[in-house]
Amino acid sequence: PWNQGHYRLSAGPDGSGHVERVRGGSDLTLPPRSLASLLSGHASASELYRAGLLDAKDPLTLQTADRLFATRHRPHCSDSF
Repeated sequence: PWNQGHYRLSAGPDGSGHVERVRGGSDLTLPPRSLASLLSGHASASELYRAGLLDAKDPLTLQTADRLFATRHRPHCSDSF
């Protein structure tokens, strides 16, 4: 229950960011396991949406999340560990 709720992520063009807990609805709704995949770069918001692991308010929200959480390299373990 401590991690359930609504959070606002604010991000600036300089790479700065801030997260705060808020009341009300959300543009993205996802469980912690989907958030972990999104934050690590393992999956994009659009991929999670297509897999049914994330719900988005509209297509623009997905595009914004894809850009916001983009990573240069996806996680990879070459020895199958």
